[in-house]
Amino acid sequence: LGQLGKDSDEVVKALIKLLTDKDSQVRISATSALGQFSKDSDEVVNNLIKLLTDEDSDVRQSAAFALGQLGKDSDEVVNNLIKLLADEDSEVRSSAANALGELGKDSDEIINALIKLLTDKDNNVCYTAATTLAGLGQESDEVINTLIKFLTAKIPVKSRRIIKNSYIKNSSYLPPELPANFVINICLRKLGEKSKKVQYLIHEWLKQNQDCENVGDAINVLWEIVTAE
Repeated sequence: LGQLGKDSDEVVKALIKLLTDKDSQVRISATSALGQFSKDSDEVVNNLIKLLTDEDSDVRQSAAFALGQLGKDSDEVVNNLIKLLADEDSEVRSSAANALGELGKDSDEIINALIKLLTDKDNNVCYTAATTLAGLGQESDEVINTLIKFLTAKIPVKSRRIIKNSYIKNSSYLPPELPANFVINICLRKLGEKSKKVQYLIHEWLKQNQDCENVGDAINVLWEIVTAE
């Protein structure tokens, strides 16, 4: 139904009803469909918020992603997503971070919560937090250094949010999964357009990691930033 793009009240009500189905896969499918509708009524949003505390981690993850898609940045949505950043499941934490980035709201509370994730025990969560902060235009040393750290990491990117919504307008040609270094390359280049700090920190990193196997990635980013000036 979500793929059909129909957002009639009848369809939406049917999907909302499925959000309480005893089968978690049904709840996930209904959540995903509602996220694709772009219909951010209070009823839809409130029911999705309830699923952020679902017993199934996949449902929580799906609900967070759907709320990010709908883009309603009410205090209730934001506060509940921030709470989810402390979820026991790493994929849920990543999904919540992505959703906050989708909302495009860069309040101090959101930024501080995402910065805490830069030291998360799961590398995927650290990576997601860093790219989300970059997408929000944050250029602190901590954010930039974390991006550089993952410049050569082999972390697949299931969400194209940073690329699609922040940096490349026509991204239909992009594959569903992008290598981490491709995403971070673009993040650092965009931040580098605004701040000389990026050049300095990459240069410092290069001096300390000359023997790194993929040091060429960092050199390429630095070169692209310098030549773009």
